[in-house]
Amino acid sequence: MWTSSNQNATYRAGGLFTACVCLSLTASDAALGVHPKRNFVLLQELPDVKRSDAQWADFDGDGDLDLVVCGMTPSGKRITKTYENDHGKLVFRQDLIGISGGGEDNLAWGDYDNDGDVDLAMAGISQAGVRDARIYANDGNGYLTWDDAQSLLGVDDAGIAWGDYDNDGDLDLVITGDNPSLVAHTILYRNEPVGTLTEDTSAELKPMYGASVAWADYDGDGDLDLLLAGRDSTETLTRFYRNEPVGTLIDDGDHGLPPGGWGCDAVWGDYDGDDDLDLAMSGGIDEERAHIYENDGTGGLTLVADLMNIRRSAGAWGDYDNDGDLDIALSGLTTAGDSLTYLFENTGGSFVLMYALQGVHNGAVRWADVDGDSDLDFLLTGETSSGSFYTLMYESVGFTPNTPPTIPKNLEEQWLPDGLMLSWDPSTDAETSSDGLYYCLRVGTTIDAHDVVSGTYGTPLMGNVGQVTEIVLDIPDGRYHWSVRAIDSGLMPSSWFVETCPEDIDDDLAVDVVDLLILLATWGPCSPEGECFGDLDWSGEVDVLDLLQLLGAWGPCP
Repeated sequence: MWTSSNQNATYRAGGLFTACVCLSLTASDAALGVHPKRNFVLLQELPDVKRSDAQWADFDGDGDLDLVVCGMTPSGKRITKTYENDHGKLVFRQDLIGISGGGEDNLAWGDYDNDGDVDLAMAGISQAGVRDARIYANDGNGYLTWDDAQSLLGVDDAGIAWGDYDNDGDLDLVITGDNPSLVAHTILYRNEPVGTLTEDTSAELKPMYGASVAWADYDGDGDLDLLLAGRDSTETLTRFYRNEPVGTLIDDGDHGLPPGGWGCDAVWGDYDGDDDLDLAMSGGIDEERAHIYENDGTGGLTLVADLMNIRRSAGAWGDYDNDGDLDIALSGLTTAGDSLTYLFENTGGSFVLMYALQGVHNGAVRWADVDGDSDLDFLLTGETSSGSFYTLMYESVGFTPNTPPTIPKNLEEQWLPDGLMLSWDPSTDAETSSDGLYYCLRVGTTIDAHDVVSGTYGTPLMGNVGQVTEIVLDIPDGRYHWSVRAIDSGLMPSSWFVETCPEDIDDDLAVDVVDLLILLATWGPCSPEGECFGDLDWSGEVDVLDLLQLLGAWGPCP
C-alpha cells in the first residue's frame, strides 16, 4: 500500500471462582491434570546462568526465532551469548560482552536504525564489575557489533525496553538501574535522527532500579504509555506514565496497584480478548504476589486473579494450548523458599495450574515456536532454591497446531494536520477472536522497506502498534509505501499485506474501472493538502503517463 503527501481462590469482579493452585507442589512434580499425550519435553540445555535474561528474535532474518541469553555462570563468569535456530536446535553464534542483573529485563531487541533487522540493547554489570549499557547493531545476517557512538548511562539492576513513544516511526529507549552508590536512575533516550539516541531531559520519570519496564498503549488512544515497577533509593514503587500529548509522558499514579519491588515483573497482554491490554504483575524481593488485572479499556485496572505469592519473579503471556486465549507462565520464589515455574491455562478468564516445570527465580520465562510446528515451546532461565542454575528449552508435544490470522485488508491513509493517519480493517483468526489480535506496521520510502517505521521486532506478542487498527504518525509529508500484518495469541503472525501492483488504487487486488475513475477524479497537478492516488509515477501530477500505466496493468493483480 502506498500513500502520498498464595491463595487457593482467585477473585473476579462479580463473583468468586476456584483456581487449581497447590502451593505444596515442587519443581519435581509431574504435569498436573493434563492429557498424557500433551506435555512439555526437555529439548535442549543451554549454559547454566542466574541473574539472567533471555530474549527471542529472528536476528539472522531466515524466518525462525533465534535467542540471546545473559547471566552469571556457576563459576562466577558473566556471559552474553547468541544462538542461531537451526531447524529447532539452538546453535551458538556469538559471544558479546558478558553481563548479569537481578532478574530484570537486561536485554531488548529492536530495529533502532530502521534498516530492517533487529539490533540488541543491553544493560547490567559486566565481568569487570563495571556498570554498562550498550547497543549492538546487526549487519543483516545476525552478526552484532557494538555501536560505541551511542552514549548510554551504564547501570546495574537494570531494566531496558524499546518503544516509539513519540510516534515518529523510530524506536526510543528507556533504561532504569543504579550507579555504584546505589542511586537510582530512569533515563529516556529519544531516537533522533534515526540511529542516534539522545537523552530526553524533559522527561520526568521516577528513578528506579531492579525495575520492570513495560511499554503498552494501556488507555487505547494509539500511542505508547509506560509502566515502571521497582524501587528507588528509599521505597518500592509502581508508576504509570500516560502519553499525552504524544511524546510527553505524564505521571498517571499507581492505578491502585501495590508497589513493585526489586526483581518484580510486569507483562501486558489481552487475556480476555476484548481489545484492550490487561496486566500480569508478579512480585519482587520486597513484595510477594502474582496478580492478573483486567483493563476496562481506558487504563482502569481491576484485580481478577490472585494466583500465588512469589518474589524475584518473571512472567510471560502466550497461548500454549492454541484455544485462542492467552495463558500465563510464572516463575519465582515462594514464601517457603521454594523456586517454581508454573504454567497456568486460561479457561475462559479463570486460570488453572496445569504444568510444573523446573523451578527458578531471578531469571526469565519466554514463549516461542522454536521448532516451527505451530505451537509454543518454552524457555526458562535462573536459579533454584538449592543454588543450582539452569537455562532449559522445552518442546511442546501433542498440542493442536495454531493457524495464522488473515492478512489485514482495506488499507487506507489520510494526511491530517498532526501527521499521516493509517488504518486497516481488523483481521480474523480461527482461534483468537478478532478483538484479541495484535498488529505490526512497516512504512518505507520504497516497497517492502522499513526505513520510516520498522516492522522487524523480537518475539511478536503485541507487534509494534498493539491492538489498534488506526494510528497517526508524526512523519514528514511525502510519498510512502506501507503494509501491516496481524499477530494472534499464539504469537503467530499473518503474512504482510502485499502491494502487488501500485495501479490497484482501491486495494481490491485488481486494476479495474474503479481505479480508473479514481485516477480521472484526481487528474491534474497534485495538491499539497489533498490526496493524489492517481499519480502512479510520483511526478507530482496525474497525467497521461499515469493513465497509460494503469491501462497497461489492467486485470487481476499478480
